[in-house]
Amino acid sequence: MLSLMHLPARDTELVQIMDASLAEAARRAGAFLACRIGCTQCCHGAFAINALDAARLRAGMTELRAANPVLAAEIERRARAWLTEHGANFPGDRNSGALGSSPGDQARFEDFANDAACPALDPTTGRCDV
Repeated sequence: MLSLMHLPARDTELVQIMDASLAEAARRAGAFLACRIGCTQCCHGAFAINALDAARLRAGMTELRAANPVLAAEIERRARAWLTEHGANFPGDRNSGALGSSPGDQARFEDFANDAACPALDPTTGRCDV
């Protein structure tokens, strides 16, 4: 299992490669690319993540707590509010975050919290706070 705080040794390299590839794709798309800072369509609705995604989020929050504890506390407040509003309807284990594996759970997840903003989304700027 992936450690909660330790990312794989070459994870930073992978993220840099992906960032460069996405930047090049954005450059080539020019005005045809609808996604920009402030476009928050991808920041609404629940979606499945894997253990590496979770570890990256934990690492980002750890760095943010050290650099900007006020902002980190605000994201944590938004996350608690999100859980209060949507957690009871989560089709899986609310404590671990693991999705249920039954066909019914999978079907319920398709309609789960579709309009809810990610707790890391800055509602003013449309940027990710993490």
